Amino acid sequence: PGEACLTSDGSCRARLKNRFLVAPGEWILVSDGKGGVTRHSGTSFAAPLVSGAVALLQQRWGWLKNKPRETADIILRSATDLGAAGVDGVYGWGLLDVAASQSPLDMRKLYMMTTRSGSVVKTSLSSSLSGGGTDSWQVVDGYIVVYEDIGTTFRDFRVPVADFLTSPSLSNQFAFEGYVRDMFAASATNKATSGGDDDDEDDEDDEDDLTDVAFVANPFGWDLRVAPVMLPFAEHNNRHRAVLPSAFSVTGPEGATLRFGAGQGALALTGRGPQDLASSNPTLGGANPLLALASGGAYASFETPVVGSATLSFGMTGRRYEAVTSLPFSGEETPMHRGVRPYEASAANLTLSQPIGDRLTLKAGYTLLTETDAVLGLQARTPGLISGKSDTDAATLDVDWRLAEGVRFAASGTFGRTRGGEALSEMLAVSETGVLSSAFEAAFTFDGVWSKSDSLRLALIQPMHVEAGHLSITALEVADRESGERIASTRLADVDGSARKLALEARYGRPVLNGSGALEAFARAETRTAEGEAGEAEHMLGGQLRFGF
Repeated sequence: PGEACLTSDGSCRARLKNRFLVAPGEWILVSDGKGGVTRHSGTSFAAPLVSGAVALLQQRWGWLKNKPRETADIILRSATDLGAAGVDGVYGWGLLDVAASQSPLDMRKLYMMTTRSGSVVKTSLSSSLSGGGTDSWQVVDGYIVVYEDIGTTFRDFRVPVADFLTSPSLSNQFAFEGYVRDMFAASATNKATSGGDDDDEDDEDDEDDLTDVAFVANPFGWDLRVAPVMLPFAEHNNRHRAVLPSAFSVTGPEGATLRFGAGQGALALTGRGPQDLASSNPTLGGANPLLALASGGAYASFETPVVGSATLSFGMTGRRYEAVTSLPFSGEETPMHRGVRPYEASAANLTLSQPIGDRLTLKAGYTLLTETDAVLGLQARTPGLISGKSDTDAATLDVDWRLAEGVRFAASGTFGRTRGGEALSEMLAVSETGVLSSAFEAAFTFDGVWSKSDSLRLALIQPMHVEAGHLSITALEVADRESGERIASTRLADVDGSARKLALEARYGRPVLNGSGALEAFARAETRTAEGEAGEAEHMLGGQLRFGF
């Protein structure tokens, strides 16, 4: 077309190159009319490709049949640029791209539509659609309808729900480093790796106490214990957070105990020791991972004897987490997930503990997890898609059984049901049936395996896994594919854990150098299994040698 113009009254009204593109037209394979094929060249073969692309557009979006200018704009704007940058006099807009013409022209200008209080509300997509959800659960056959404006009309697209979701609070970006850090976080208080004496039963009891480093006693029978505790590895991203917060416990003469502090709320509320930090990790462990979602900030719990040897404890914990990265030299922090607000969750926990004899202890617990703008750690990349509160009710059963001298069996199982809380988003919400999840961990611990003070732990683990459920998706969707009429509709999308993750884990530790050091090692093998499909295996090996002087 060169720089040729369509003129009117001597003025250039439109340059031909602005309504021009090219399409393949050389050596095109066509029928020879005799049952065979041959090759021909010419615009007679290029033009039908453009006409076919137009037909595909008007078949998918029927209302474009009455919008010829918008249809042409889509074909031109989706072309692949050739020659000089931009529109030029040789190739016009460039080479026809049929696939690109079926896709959004500008991802940054997409928006969603829903109704709220009788009014239509548009929500722009603030970031690219590149989520992926979490390996704990996914949405099956669920999609969100998004729109783009083209001139005086529009087009709609179906985008998988998973593309809108992300899980920074469950990120496995540093899975190995985090696992090693949490695994060995309690080395200083673990009797198997600090030169403890197997014959001293008090040492074994102290393993389950988060605050056994220092204590102050007074004549009135009250004990105050204080200890620094290690934060979970995921909480180390923010350099403004203290890596070693303090944990406190106050015990009265009648056995009632008040615990408070920051960091390891899930352990403090369930009476577990710091050596169980990795066990409560939602992506790695199976010991009440729902409670662990709210662990990392401040916590408080109160435990008191009730009837006989039984004890009842109640506690609360909270967490506010923002995944950030720090530049190596300046220390400047930037969010890892732009457009995603910090994850916030709180939890209340009630646990009844009943010793049976000297060897067996049973625990039953109830957890209420409340998340803000999130569901089981999953958040939306687009503001407003998941908003308000979601609540999860969970029941946990624990067994701690000392089978013989130096042999212990411990098991924990958690079953939860997530429901939509108050003011959950009108667009994406947990349905009335809820979302069901489970987790378990069973472990044998052997003390004195090869030496008097070593310890070996073997465990079978299923981290947090979604069993079943539905999400409710409410939005404006095209009801008539010919006219483009839109109406509000509500659909249910199945939620499925799909591949169930199971892990076999071994930990070993022993003191060295006459008790002034410790040697520790672990091995973990994970597999994800889906019905009728072979699982994918992942493995981790690690260890450390630690000594003091």
